[in-house]
Amino acid sequence: MAHSRGKRRLRTLVRNGWISDQHGAWPMVILPAFVGAQLAHRGSIAATADTLAVIDPVLATSLPITWLTGFLCFTAIERWALTPKKRRPSCLPAIITWGTIATTTGLITVIRSPMLLLWTPVFLPLFVAALWEVLHRRPRSPLARLTTVTAASLMLPVFALGVVGAPSPLRTTPELWRATAILGSYFVGTVPFVRSMIRARSDHRWEHASVLWHLTSAVLILLATIWGAVSWPIGVLWVIIACRAWAFPRWQRAHGPVKPIIIGMLEIVLSIVLSALIILA
Repeated sequence: MAHSRGKRRLRTLVRNGWISDQHGAWPMVILPAFVGAQLAHRGSIAATADTLAVIDPVLATSLPITWLTGFLCFTAIERWALTPKKRRPSCLPAIITWGTIATTTGLITVIRSPMLLLWTPVFLPLFVAALWEVLHRRPRSPLARLTTVTAASLMLPVFALGVVGAPSPLRTTPELWRATAILGSYFVGTVPFVRSMIRARSDHRWEHASVLWHLTSAVLILLATIWGAVSWPIGVLWVIIACRAWAFPRWQRAHGPVKPIIIGMLEIVLSIVLSALIILA
């Protein structure tokens, strides 16, 4: 009885926009930010000694809250857009609450580290494109997915620079951008891969796009591995990631649909392992 009440409560929270029902989005929200913060803590992001400041406790608190509540506000707006008009008012408390918190902590963050405003020209087009798709009831379109995934991936350098109040994104080591490219490439690749396995399993174009993306990324990462710019464990893992993009759709055609929970758990494990390897490299 208690379990069923809990499930009903959870469905109500989702329906009213308080939490996201897109389970695959959570690794993208959490891991790039976590990796960036860990790189900052390790002191490996700065190109010059004067940017090697200790982590600012205010920024280390306000920045994650801003990012998380901003994400929750966006998903509440998405839920509002998908809800029939007569039930849309039920989503407004979540939008107002998450939006107010994100705005408040966002102001604190910018006041504490004004240079974070340099990211505005990067994030604004991504936000506008994603919001346009959401308001037109297309939250799962390729444009919506790719813009949100790109924005989430770019939180790696934002957090790496933001939590120490670094003066400029231009004064960092190549390691930060390599980490962003590697993790971002993985998350971008999940868009065509997951689509080829679930919603568009009968459309081979998504499978071809997934295989092409992963093959190209694997070649580039292996070349970087040979040159010493990327660690061998990451190179080996990327080969595994590329193989899964090729093998899973073929296995599914031969043996029937793979349960979404299996696909989701695999992606969570791969993203966590890849993040750990980036931090430990």
